[in-house]
Amino acid sequence: MFGEVILSILLLLAAGLVSREVGLLDSFRIKLLNKFAFYVALPALIFHSIYGRSLEEIFSPTLVSGFCLVILLTLGIGWLSYGNFKDDAKKSVAITQSYHGNLGYMGLPIVIMGFGKAAGAKASLLVGVGSASQIALTTILLVHLNGVRTTLKSKLEKIVANPVLLSLVAGLCFSFLRISIPSQPERILSLLSETALPIALLGVGASIKLRRRKGDLRLLGSVIGLKMILMPVLGWVLLHLLEVGSLGLKTGVLMLGMPTAVSTFIYTKELGGDEELASKNISFTTIFSIPTITVLLFLLS
Repeated sequence: MFGEVILSILLLLAAGLVSREVGLLDSFRIKLLNKFAFYVALPALIFHSIYGRSLEEIFSPTLVSGFCLVILLTLGIGWLSYGNFKDDAKKSVAITQSYHGNLGYMGLPIVIMGFGKAAGAKASLLVGVGSASQIALTTILLVHLNGVRTTLKSKLEKIVANPVLLSLVAGLCFSFLRISIPSQPERILSLLSETALPIALLGVGASIKLRRRKGDLRLLGSVIGLKMILMPVLGWVLLHLLEVGSLGLKTGVLMLGMPTAVSTFIYTKELGGDEELASKNISFTTIFSIPTITVLLFLLS
């Protein structure tokens, strides 16, 4: 089963990369693809994964708190690891990209493919809470380290208006109130949710850039080590100690093993980090995620 999941991920990432190289996906089309994934497909997937399930199936305070604690621990380790860097632009990017994972575009669809819809419901909650936490932490860190002037109010408004978070809240409300959806709209919602994985991974694949900058190889390696190895290991230890249950453990660890989020490049561009380093970290953690996700799926299955 996990072999089929990995093959699907690999082929979709490769298809996105090849499509960009041959000109089928230019920057404008990639932007449209990502917007459709962010505003339509992923919210549909999150809502569809949650609305028909009981809150007991979805909500686990220990899983959510443990997941967020791993994010904070990884941030702290990143801060200690890169604290002596004199270049604040590089330091800020290295720290934020060590913990800010691709929970929505890769994590949620892969969890559903690997462990089913029940795991997807738990993963949807982690996407909402985790994404809000990551965005807030990343914004604060980049602003603090790079000295960029911005209003906290505008950033908070973006978090609150995030379609992923809104779809999570809507799904939880439908679940709590036990509201059902007529068959035809439900079918449309189901079809839209099924587009999330291929569209999201095509967009991620199209964003991969393989050019190297020699001076950053050691820094790239350390970010990969923190994000792709240490973070899921910390997650496994902590979530196991918190006794979140078998499905919660599988879901949380796999989500923590996702590569650096593509959105971190946008935050870097807006808030003064090293854009080239950010781009390389995203590309290389995504490439390295193929073997690490393979290992995680094998061990967790």
